[in-house]
Amino acid sequence: MALTNALLKSMGIEGDQRDQIMAAHQETLQSIKDERDGLRDTAARVPALEREIEDLKAAQPTEDWEARYNAEHEAFEAFKAKSEKESADKEKADLYRSLLLEQGIDPKRVDSIMRVTDLGEVSVKDGQLEGSEKLAESIKSEWADFVVKEITRGASVDDPPGGGGTGRTRDEIMAIKDTAERQQAIADNPELFGLA
Repeated sequence: MALTNALLKSMGIEGDQRDQIMAAHQETLQSIKDERDGLRDTAARVPALEREIEDLKAAQPTEDWEARYNAEHEAFEAFKAKSEKESADKEKADLYRSLLLEQGIDPKRVDSIMRVTDLGEVSVKDGQLEGSEKLAESIKSEWADFVVKEITRGASVDDPPGGGGTGRTRDEIMAIKDTAERQQAIADNPELFGLA
């Protein structure tokens, strides 16, 4: 039995109340129809979704993902270990190079020494070479031929320094009253007057 104006009138409902009931009834019917249309759209998509599910089931992965993950993880760990070792070896080599220079080794010879030195026995702790005192002693004894020695030699008597000048300062020369003597002192010390 449908809700109609005639039914409401026969029930004794009049005027505005009947219009309000009919309006509420229409809203309820419209919401039910909207829900029905949405369910129809969903139902229409069900066969396509079922086909997609069947296709996914048919396309089972041919690869063992766990084995692939483990292989990638092992490769990453190996790369990480190699990278850390290279970084540690570089730090060790840089510290050893600095120690060679501190011991007075000729900078031109440091690269040659680094090529023939086995740093496998050397270790680094807190940014310093462990046993650096012993290493310094071994460097001094083992590479003594490459230590730069500063030699100071006196001037040769045959070639005196300053070009054989009189040893006077510019002010002393300018203070000489005799013109001929002053000119001779200037000639003997041309570097003091920018003439050399």
